Parts: sequence; structure tokens; C-alpha cells
Amino acid sequence: MMSAALTPATMPAVPPPSEPLKKLRLLKKIIPYSERKLRDMAAHGELPAVRIGHRYFYRESEIRTWLDGLSERPQGAGLNTG
Repeated sequence: MMSAALTPATMPAVPPPSEPLKKLRLLKKIIPYSERKLRDMAAHGELPAVRIGHRYFYRESEIRTWLDGLSERPQGAGLNTG
């Protein structure tokens, strides 16, 4: 039995997000880490990001929410700076 190929007519409709994706290197203005550290964090799921090809992008609102969540953690349970 052959599976049906996805065509524009059969693909699920996903509305585009209202907030644009930003380059990960711009995140250094909010989080004082190197671009490599931020990329590694994104790759390991430690940072909310979207991977497109070999690059990572983020939405500022998701980063702000993520940072707010870190500030609610007990002292010492936040970002690993090592």
C-alpha cells in the first residue's frame, strides 16, 4: 500500500506566527553569552529556539517568558555559567 504524497492541498494549514523570528546572535543583547554558548544551549533544548537548516532563531517573547521562569527558580538553579 502506497502512502499519499503531501501536496499543498493535503498539508495541514499552520498559520504563521505573528512574531518574527530573530537571529540567535541578536540574543547576546539580552543574555551576555557567546554566540557559540547560545547555539549549544539551543541545540540541547536549554533555550527556546527554532532550527532552520543549520541556524537557530528565536522569538523575543519566548525568551522573555523563559527568562521570567528562570528568575522564579531558587537561587543557584538558573543558568549554568560554567
